[in-house]
Amino acid sequence: MANDKFDEFQKHARQMLRAQQEAYLAAAKQWRHNLVAGQKSAHWPTAAELDTLPSAAELSEATQTFTSKLLADQQQFMEALIETMNKKPKGKS
Repeated sequence: MANDKFDEFQKHARQMLRAQQEAYLAAAKQWRHNLVAGQKSAHWPTAAELDTLPSAAELSEATQTFTSKLLADQQQFMEALIETMNKKPKGKS
């Protein structure tokens, strides 16, 4: 029963993330289409500004590193929570 609730929560969270990703991709595709069509679009960084941005590989690596740390933090939290919940109250056998 509890696993069903966790599974449902995780499914919903993943659906929300996918919807956000799809919206972002749709905006990027529209921007790209407008660029190719020669239409004016929102500000685009200059070459000097682009040089300061991380590459796609660097961004991907940083995201993976962050996600790994976040997962480790969550695992530590869950282990501490389980340990806390499994402790017997003082005075009880």
